[in-house]
Amino acid sequence: MRGTLCGLDWLNFFLADVQTGVGLIFAIYLARNGWNEQLVGIAMTVGGIAGIFAQAPAGALVDRLHAKRLLVGALAVHARATRGLSRHASACPAEVISP
Repeated sequence: MRGTLCGLDWLNFFLADVQTGVGLIFAIYLARNGWNEQLVGIAMTVGGIAGIFAQAPAGALVDRLHAKRLLVGALAVHARATRGLSRHASACPAEVISP
């Protein structure tokens, strides 16, 4: 049990690092596309709140699911398909809704 908790601690550490880095890049991207500081702050806040609300149901799903590797594989396929679709999109969603 202790090894599992140690692994979870490291996962949380690196996840926070990734979220911080992505948030900075996202803020710069929005600012370069004409968003003012207020709109960038609102977008970042909404993203953080959405993450908080999604965390409990996602955790419950992972706890109930016995085939956790299948879930990881499905998410990897989904991420790859989404990236492939975004390469062929005519406009980024952030550009569509920018003021």
